[in-house]
Amino acid sequence: MDKVVLDFLEKRELKISTNTKARGHLGFYCNDKITLSKNLPEEKQMSVLLHEFAHKIHSEIEPNYYQKGGSLEKLFQTDDVEVFEKELLKVTEFVDENSKCLNLENMKSEYKEKVQFYEELIKQEFPDFVKSKKFKEYEKYQRKNKCKSKYFLKYDHIKIYTPWLFKNEFYSIEKIDEDFPELPLVFKNYFYLLSNYRKQKKVQNKIATLKRYYKKPTELFARFVEGLAKDREITEILAPNVCKQFYSLALEGYYNDLPEFLKIINDFNL
Repeated sequence: MDKVVLDFLEKRELKISTNTKARGHLGFYCNDKITLSKNLPEEKQMSVLLHEFAHKIHSEIEPNYYQKGGSLEKLFQTDDVEVFEKELLKVTEFVDENSKCLNLENMKSEYKEKVQFYEELIKQEFPDFVKSKKFKEYEKYQRKNKCKSKYFLKYDHIKIYTPWLFKNEFYSIEKIDEDFPELPLVFKNYFYLLSNYRKQKKVQNKIATLKRYYKKPTELFARFVEGLAKDREITEILAPNVCKQFYSLALEGYYNDLPEFLKIINDFNL
């Protein structure tokens, strides 16, 4: 790491650690210590370091920011939160393409299409079928046959242990034809539908969790700072109101030595 950067951080009594996995992240800031993952590629070190330093600056503005992610009102001394959030999200997408969740969105669409596909197949035989309601025809079949396939109503993979026989049985949705050859095709399609619907919901929940993370004010602020270092001109185009307010507050010393750190990393001048 650059000696000038290390000297800057050392003078501010900020410790740097690079010998752990950073709790599974690229880096994190906590109690005047920045931890960078030992698996972090060298070319990403400065951007991650800057991101975590921005969290340090935020902690000086809002000491309890980590509890709920802070507030844009305090970070930028503004009441125009909606406009600022929209601009900051644009910068976030510029800095971190993962924030768009494109791969996950594609996965969600694929699962949704499969759900619709199996729904149409089932309706060819049972036109009144509705996936959000109980499938009465399957329930009748199950009451009559007592089939172990019933576990596919909730799970894709099943392990059944019979204690008095000391026996484990394993079943998988991928092997349903092999494990349950007697099961009518329409009910297999029903289980495929349920399986894909579960996967769709799981991906949906993951997208929602990521979007909540990226929308936290502290993350928006840190990626905005990254954006200024990465390409100031593009960041100013994407977030004109945010930049104007940031520059004004920075000149007043509101962000302490963040502008100086930006200058060291990317020759940034207000």
